[in-house]
Amino acid sequence: MDNLIQTHVYTIDENQMESLKRRLLIRNFMITGCILLFIDVAGYSWMSKSDLISYVFVIAFSALIILKATYSGTNKLIKSYKTFQLVLNKDGVEAKAEMMPYKKINWNNLLIGEKSNGAINLYDKSISVFMRKMYGKGWIVVQPETMNKQVLLNEIIKYQQPY
Repeated sequence: MDNLIQTHVYTIDENQMESLKRRLLIRNFMITGCILLFIDVAGYSWMSKSDLISYVFVIAFSALIILKATYSGTNKLIKSYKTFQLVLNKDGVEAKAEMMPYKKINWNNLLIGEKSNGAINLYDKSISVFMRKMYGKGWIVVQPETMNKQVLLNEIIKYQQPY
Protein backbone atom coordinates (compact mmCIF):
# COMPACT_ATOMS: atom_id res chain seq x y z
CA MET A 1 0.00 0.00 0.00
CA ASP A 2 3.01 2.27 0.23
CA ASN A 3 2.82 2.70 -3.55
CA LEU A 4 -0.43 4.69 -3.18
CA ILE A 5 1.10 8.05 -2.30
CA GLN A 6 -1.69 10.35 -3.36
CA THR A 7 -5.41 10.30 -2.80
CA HIS A 8 -7.63 9.78 -5.86
CA VAL A 9 -11.16 11.24 -5.91
CA TYR A 10 -13.80 10.13 -8.43
CA THR A 11 -17.21 11.76 -8.95
CA ILE A 12 -20.28 11.31 -11.13
CA ASP A 13 -20.05 13.01 -14.54
CA GLU A 14 -22.50 15.95 -14.52
CA ASN A 15 -23.18 15.43 -18.24
CA GLN A 16 -24.46 11.91 -17.56
CA MET A 17 -26.64 12.80 -14.57
CA GLU A 18 -29.84 12.52 -16.67
CA SER A 19 -28.86 9.01 -17.71
CA LEU A 20 -28.38 8.05 -14.05
CA LYS A 21 -31.71 9.63 -13.10
CA ARG A 22 -33.54 7.80 -15.89
CA ARG A 23 -31.99 4.45 -14.92
CA LEU A 24 -32.81 4.92 -11.23
CA LEU A 25 -36.37 6.03 -12.01
CA ILE A 26 -37.01 2.99 -14.19
CA ARG A 27 -35.60 0.65 -11.53
CA ASN A 28 -37.58 2.30 -8.70
CA PHE A 29 -40.82 2.37 -10.70
CA MET A 30 -40.42 -1.31 -11.58
CA ILE A 31 -39.96 -2.21 -7.91
CA THR A 32 -42.90 0.00 -6.90
CA GLY A 33 -45.06 -1.46 -9.68
CA CYS A 34 -44.38 -5.01 -8.52
CA ILE A 35 -45.31 -4.11 -4.95
CA LEU A 36 -48.49 -2.34 -6.09
CA LEU A 37 -49.45 -5.30 -8.27
CA PHE A 38 -49.02 -7.68 -5.34
CA ILE A 39 -51.14 -5.45 -3.08
CA ASP A 40 -53.82 -5.11 -5.78
CA VAL A 41 -54.09 -8.85 -6.37
CA ALA A 42 -54.11 -9.63 -2.65
CA GLY A 43 -56.73 -6.96 -1.93
CA TYR A 44 -58.94 -8.02 -4.81
CA SER A 45 -58.99 -11.62 -3.64
CA TRP A 46 -60.10 -10.57 -0.14
CA MET A 47 -62.86 -8.14 -1.07
CA SER A 48 -66.46 -8.68 -2.00
CA LYS A 49 -67.63 -7.96 -5.55
CA SER A 50 -69.95 -5.14 -4.41
CA ASP A 51 -66.97 -3.04 -3.24
CA LEU A 52 -65.21 -3.11 -6.60
CA ILE A 53 -65.72 0.57 -7.54
CA SER A 54 -64.53 1.91 -4.19
CA TYR A 55 -61.60 -0.52 -4.32
CA VAL A 56 -60.54 0.80 -7.75
CA PHE A 57 -60.59 4.42 -6.47
CA VAL A 58 -58.60 3.54 -3.36
CA ILE A 59 -56.01 1.65 -5.40
CA ALA A 60 -55.71 4.46 -7.98
CA PHE A 61 -55.30 7.10 -5.28
CA SER A 62 -52.77 4.97 -3.39
CA ALA A 63 -50.83 4.25 -6.57
CA LEU A 64 -50.57 7.97 -7.37
CA ILE A 65 -49.27 8.74 -3.88
CA ILE A 66 -46.75 5.89 -3.93
CA LEU A 67 -45.52 6.76 -7.44
CA LYS A 68 -45.14 10.44 -6.47
CA ALA A 69 -43.16 9.41 -3.38
CA THR A 70 -40.95 7.18 -5.55
CA TYR A 71 -40.32 10.04 -7.98
CA SER A 72 -39.48 12.45 -5.14
CA GLY A 73 -37.20 9.91 -3.49
CA THR A 74 -35.33 9.34 -6.74
CA ASN A 75 -34.85 13.09 -7.16
CA LYS A 76 -33.37 13.30 -3.65
CA LEU A 77 -31.07 10.40 -4.48
CA ILE A 78 -29.90 12.26 -7.60
CA LYS A 79 -29.12 15.34 -5.45
CA SER A 80 -26.97 13.09 -3.30
CA TYR A 81 -25.16 11.70 -6.32
CA LYS A 82 -24.29 15.26 -7.39
CA THR A 83 -22.07 15.49 -4.27
CA PHE A 84 -20.87 11.86 -4.40
CA GLN A 85 -17.15 11.26 -4.02
CA LEU A 86 -15.35 7.95 -4.19
CA VAL A 87 -11.97 8.35 -2.53
CA LEU A 88 -9.06 5.95 -2.92
CA ASN A 89 -6.37 6.48 -0.28
CA LYS A 90 -3.68 4.46 1.50
CA ASP A 91 -6.24 2.84 3.83
CA GLY A 92 -8.85 1.79 1.28
CA VAL A 93 -11.95 3.00 -0.56
CA GLU A 94 -14.34 5.58 0.91
CA ALA A 95 -17.73 6.73 -0.38
CA LYS A 96 -19.14 10.06 0.77
CA ALA A 97 -22.10 12.19 -0.28
CA GLU A 98 -24.67 14.47 1.27
CA MET A 99 -27.68 12.57 2.65
CA MET A 100 -25.89 9.22 2.22
CA PRO A 101 -24.10 7.22 4.89
CA TYR A 102 -20.30 7.32 4.93
CA LYS A 103 -18.85 3.96 3.85
CA LYS A 104 -15.30 2.67 3.94
CA ILE A 105 -13.72 -0.61 2.88
CA ASN A 106 -10.11 -1.41 3.73
CA TRP A 107 -7.90 -2.73 0.94
CA ASN A 108 -7.35 -6.09 2.66
CA ASN A 109 -11.15 -6.70 2.85
CA LEU A 110 -12.09 -5.53 -0.65
CA LEU A 111 -13.92 -7.72 -3.18
CA ILE A 112 -14.87 -6.40 -6.62
CA GLY A 113 -17.95 -7.37 -8.63
CA GLU A 114 -18.88 -5.97 -12.04
CA LYS A 115 -22.51 -5.94 -13.16
CA SER A 116 -23.79 -6.23 -16.72
CA ASN A 117 -25.17 -2.65 -16.64
CA GLY A 118 -21.66 -1.26 -16.06
CA ALA A 119 -21.92 -0.70 -12.32
CA ILE A 120 -19.13 -1.88 -10.05
CA ASN A 121 -19.96 -3.35 -6.66
CA LEU A 122 -17.30 -3.09 -3.98
CA TYR A 123 -17.83 -5.47 -1.07
CA ASP A 124 -16.24 -5.77 2.36
CA LYS A 125 -15.56 -9.49 2.78
CA SER A 126 -15.37 -9.08 6.59
CA ILE A 127 -19.13 -8.30 6.62
CA SER A 128 -21.65 -11.07 5.97
CA VAL A 129 -23.64 -11.16 2.73
CA PHE A 130 -26.86 -10.81 4.75
CA MET A 131 -25.68 -7.58 6.39
CA ARG A 132 -24.50 -6.22 3.04
CA LYS A 133 -27.81 -6.92 1.29
CA MET A 134 -30.17 -6.03 4.17
CA TYR A 135 -28.48 -2.93 5.55
CA GLY A 136 -26.01 -1.86 2.87
CA LYS A 137 -23.07 -2.11 5.25
CA GLY A 138 -19.82 -3.02 3.55
CA TRP A 139 -21.22 -2.40 0.07
CA ILE A 140 -20.32 0.51 -2.22
CA VAL A 141 -21.90 0.83 -5.66
CA VAL A 142 -19.88 2.68 -8.30
CA GLN A 143 -22.36 3.88 -10.91
CA PRO A 144 -21.56 3.53 -14.64
CA GLU A 145 -21.76 7.33 -14.94
CA THR A 146 -18.65 7.81 -12.77
CA MET A 147 -15.98 9.91 -14.48
CA ASN A 148 -12.89 7.93 -15.50
CA LYS A 149 -14.55 4.68 -14.43
CA GLN A 150 -12.04 2.47 -16.23
CA VAL A 151 -9.11 4.29 -14.57
CA LEU A 152 -10.88 3.86 -11.23
CA LEU A 153 -11.36 0.13 -11.84
CA ASN A 154 -7.70 -0.28 -12.80
CA GLU A 155 -6.61 1.55 -9.63
CA ILE A 156 -8.86 -0.58 -7.42
CA ILE A 157 -7.62 -3.81 -8.99
CA LYS A 158 -4.02 -2.65 -8.68
CA TYR A 159 -4.26 -1.98 -4.92
CA GLN A 160 -6.67 -4.79 -3.98
CA GLN A 161 -5.09 -7.31 -1.64
CA PRO A 162 -5.23 -10.96 -2.79
CA TYR A 163 -7.27 -13.20 -0.51
